[in-house]
Amino acid sequence: MLASCGGGVKSTESKDADSAAKAGTGAQNYQVDVTKSTVQWKGFNSLGYEHFGTLNIKSGMLMLEGSTLKAGKFTMDMNSIKCQDLTDAEKNKNLIKHLSDTDFFAVSKFPEAVFELTGVAAVPADSVGNNSIIEGNLTLKNVTRNIAFPAKVVVNGNQVSTEGKVVINRLDWGVNYKREQAGLGEKLILKIKDGVVKKEMEISFNITALK
Repeated sequence: MLASCGGGVKSTESKDADSAAKAGTGAQNYQVDVTKSTVQWKGFNSLGYEHFGTLNIKSGMLMLEGSTLKAGKFTMDMNSIKCQDLTDAEKNKNLIKHLSDTDFFAVSKFPEAVFELTGVAAVPADSVGNNSIIEGNLTLKNVTRNIAFPAKVVVNGNQVSTEGKVVINRLDWGVNYKREQAGLGEKLILKIKDGVVKKEMEISFNITALK
């Protein structure tokens, strides 16, 4: 129950942006299949509610040396944000408008988000099959921060797939109510709102790429 309302979710610490990972001259390029790849998001609030949905991937490339993932990058379309849990059409529409507005992702000004690998380390597989630690620069709202998370990387012939999950602190990317633009009375209201909507946001990647 705690996990379902975000009470047991802890965000991964982000760092300053790092240099993009480079693959060797003999590396093979794998183009991300946008029809088979997904990004899922989940948000929480302190009242026990959560919302979740998807983002579309516009383009991307992974680079492998043999069967080892070395580098890669993909771009997400922030205008494609969808909510999957609200069945009421009007509530769903209002939530997407809220998320797309300047309160949060400001998609008209920042229509794309980008994730670029800065490092991949092989580790013994855990109970859910994660066999790698992926590090990468996540760019949201023109803010770039580096994050690391466990992931599953599988190479099968001409196809490579990778999936992982990370919980970020949205405030590190400036995804918050714009208190600096508010008056004195409004700032208190916006501070309360930022407390109700938890700072933790879960992002799940499921990427398929073809040679």
